[in-house]
Amino acid sequence: MQDMLRASITRILEYLVFKNVYPDLEHRQKIMEDILLVCTDDQPGFEAVRSRLMKDAKYVQALASVPEGCISHFLNNVRQVAQAHVASHYGLIKGADTKVTDLLIKNMFIYPVNSKAPAILDTIVEAFFVDDTSVGVKFHEKLVSTVEDHPDERELPVAMVALTGTVVRSIIMQYSSEKFNHDFNCELYSGIYKTLVGILNGIFDTSERKYHVLMHSVYKTVYGSKANVVCNIETDKVLMFLDIDAMPESEE
Repeated sequence: MQDMLRASITRILEYLVFKNVYPDLEHRQKIMEDILLVCTDDQPGFEAVRSRLMKDAKYVQALASVPEGCISHFLNNVRQVAQAHVASHYGLIKGADTKVTDLLIKNMFIYPVNSKAPAILDTIVEAFFVDDTSVGVKFHEKLVSTVEDHPDERELPVAMVALTGTVVRSIIMQYSSEKFNHDFNCELYSGIYKTLVGILNGIFDTSERKYHVLMHSVYKTVYGSKANVVCNIETDKVLMFLDIDAMPESEE
């Protein structure tokens, strides 16, 4: 049973990073059920468990509580990674309302600061690519290209980038004198996440080529960190989502 539950944790983390961090409640329950069923297929001798999962909703809920609990733990870990970078990158102190407002307007926190990589890139590196046990490295083969003529040019998934942007933005908000809910799983942060997903999907809908250049450039920056490659300003500039017309359609 422990092997099956460990496998379910791995699969739910994979889902979060590559598919959707904030599915609605009904969809989330269905995802958990499907993952548990798949994991019984992966383990020999689990026919009885599989049969019960298909008939007993309370049993599903009981087993699902294990991977469910890991979701909050995973999100909090990403948040802790980002926390270490936000204040230093953006020069924030508590009550810095003007600075916070400037960063949040039109998602300006995504821009590079003083020719340094923004906190969003450093967070991706440390949360997803720091070593071989990290999700981005462990599931590296799932990082694929969205353009047929460059299948070897891997991209970061929308969910990973939007999650990181959500975490960074939520931490910036905490430096305001306004009161915000510190629970990362609240509706407010789900809304931030969905907005950032919409921005990235909007780039794709406008130009698949520009979307590919953006996500492949970020991939090269963060995956290069395994070889201690420093983020560079040209790659950072690709993260400026706001002017799609100005985005490159090919790498120079």
